[in-house]
Amino acid sequence: MDKTKKSFKSAILALVFALILLPCAIFLVGCDEEKKQPTLTLLSSFKTVYAVDEELDVTGGKLLYTDENGKSGTVYITASLVTGFDSSVPGTREMIVTYKDLSVEVTYTVKEEPMSSIDKMEKNVVYAGIDQFDLYTYVKLTDDNTIEYYQNSEATMEGVEPIIFNVIEDTIKDGKHFLKTELAEIPEGNPERYVNTIEITVVDDKTINIDLLDVLDDELMSSTTLTKMA
Repeated sequence: MDKTKKSFKSAILALVFALILLPCAIFLVGCDEEKKQPTLTLLSSFKTVYAVDEELDVTGGKLLYTDENGKSGTVYITASLVTGFDSSVPGTREMIVTYKDLSVEVTYTVKEEPMSSIDKMEKNVVYAGIDQFDLYTYVKLTDDNTIEYYQNSEATMEGVEPIIFNVIEDTIKDGKHFLKTELAEIPEGNPERYVNTIEITVVDDKTINIDLLDVLDDELMSSTTLTKMA
C-alpha cells in the first residue's frame, strides 16, 4: 500500500513539474521563432564631395539589406533612392538613402568654387602635349575667351596659324570642369567640310585634356593630355 501511495505521489509531482515547465518551453520556442527586425546599412559609399550645382553621383554606392528572416542581400544605390540632396548652396549636410521603408543618412559636402571652367584655365598661358599621332599640340585661352589650337610636327608654335574655337558650353562633367567648343571659322586652305571641334576637360590648375572630334562623322580623332608650360 505504501508503495502505491509513493508511486501516486511521484506521478502527481511529475505532473506538477510538467505543468510548471510547459509555459517556459512554449515561451522559449516562441522566442526562437520570433522574427527579427529588418536592417539596412551602407555597404559601399559613393561620391560625397561636390561643386556648387553639380549633379548627384551614386556610382559605386551599395546597401546591405537584411530581412526579418536574417537573409541578406546587396542593393545598388540609384538616384531614385536618394532624397535631401541639394548642391545649390555650399556646406555640409545629410542626404537620405531609403529602401523598403528603412533609411540611412549619408553626409556630403558642397564646396564653394566657381562654376566657370574658363575661370579654371589661366588666360594667355600655353598648355602643351603630344597626341597619338606624334603631333605637338598647343592650346591657349585668350582674353576674349576663345580657344587657340595649334598643331605642328615640330616642337614649336612658331610659324603655325592657330585654329580658333568659340566656347559654347561651360559646365561641370563627372566632377571636372568641362568646355565644349565650336569652330569659329573654317581655316584658310581647308575643305568646306572642316567642322572639327574640341572638348576640354580641366583636370586641375596645371593639366587639361583635349578631345578633337569630327562632328560630321561623330568620331573622336585624338585625345591629348596637355600641361601648362612654364
